[in-house]
Amino acid sequence: MIIGVMVTETYEKIYHKKLKNLNIDELFKITKHILDRLLNLNIRCYEFCIEDSSDLRKLLKVLGKLNYSNICIQVHDVENSVKLAYRNPEVRKKVLEELFSIIEIASNNNIHIITIHPAYFKPSFSNYEPSRHVEKLLEYREAFKAMTANLKKIASYAARRKVLLALENMDYFHIEHGQKLVSSHFGRSSEELLQILRAVNSSALKVAFDVGHANLSYERPEEFFRKVSKFVVNIHVNNNYGERDDHNPLSLGTVDFAKVFAAVAEEGYKGSVIIERPCDMHILEDIAILQKYLLK
Repeated sequence: MIIGVMVTETYEKIYHKKLKNLNIDELFKITKHILDRLLNLNIRCYEFCIEDSSDLRKLLKVLGKLNYSNICIQVHDVENSVKLAYRNPEVRKKVLEELFSIIEIASNNNIHIITIHPAYFKPSFSNYEPSRHVEKLLEYREAFKAMTANLKKIASYAARRKVLLALENMDYFHIEHGQKLVSSHFGRSSEELLQILRAVNSSALKVAFDVGHANLSYERPEEFFRKVSKFVVNIHVNNNYGERDDHNPLSLGTVDFAKVFAAVAEEGYKGSVIIERPCDMHILEDIAILQKYLLK
């Protein structure tokens, strides 16, 4: 397995800016600082959250200037795939075009894994997590059809470009002021995630397993992983206390990483394990915890 880090978490949590809001000079300086530190720790796999193809082009321009060798780059779309079940067909068309563009750029630059989120749907229940997307969405059944139809299109293109799309499992709920709020994302349970994969039926659509999200579901993270393991090509790790998606250090929360990584080892997973946290004072401990489990 390959230990990596979600670099854009540092942009946002330490420097308080998204990749999109950094100019080229800022992005170069900050990225160099982060990657130099990670390279000194022998971490050579980096994931970046992007909102659109212009983010990816800007990032690749900076990485080209840095000219590091023997590094692995992955990207994570956070703005487009979530809109694949919008009611407005023009929005769906636009995000499809954006995803095609991201896949093309990734393919041309030896980026082989793109993590994506499942779409949102309009909830029929009242205790849903607040979201700017909710009023723009199709209801569950129609949303599922729209999402899977569009995933078939982008997965087909990804297959031709030799890129894998890693569909991330999402949190089922979070607890706020003692009230359980339910997500209106698809992919909240292992079965829902597998239903999407079966409906799309593409060798290019795989799974990104998020341990923190699984800890906010009705399945134990290790059980969730076992059910989807044959499709997993990327893993995100962080911790929480089963109430919110806090992206805590690995030592702070209720995830039993010994059980999670026992399952990971038993299922024969060999891919990337991305620390989805900033490079803060806990990063050395996070890396050490992963190394302890991965070297067993």
